[in-house]
Amino acid sequence: MKSQNDLIFTIVAIIIAIGALAGTYFTKPEPQTFSPPEQVVVSDPQYPAGSVTYAPSLPGSGNQGGGGGGMTASTPPPPPSGGGNSAPGPEVPRAQGLRG
Repeated sequence: MKSQNDLIFTIVAIIIAIGALAGTYFTKPEPQTFSPPEQVVVSDPQYPAGSVTYAPSLPGSGNQGGGGGGMTASTPPPPPSGGGNSAPGPEVPRAQGLRG
């Protein structure tokens, strides 16, 4: 009876080993193939035709220079938002700093 049990365990171990080797072989990762890189264009760039506006200041500054952002020199800046209440509020004390 002992040799029959040894024979069964040996056959089962061989079948499991063959299954593990077959699973390892058939599920091995394949190397990834990359497409060849595109040719790099090294000629001079072609810039689109457009109007360039040079201004001595940034758009929305105090003297309305630049005219960018939809504003022109004749358009006044929008009023600052005051939270919907135009009445002045109470005076708020300010921090004095370290000088006292």
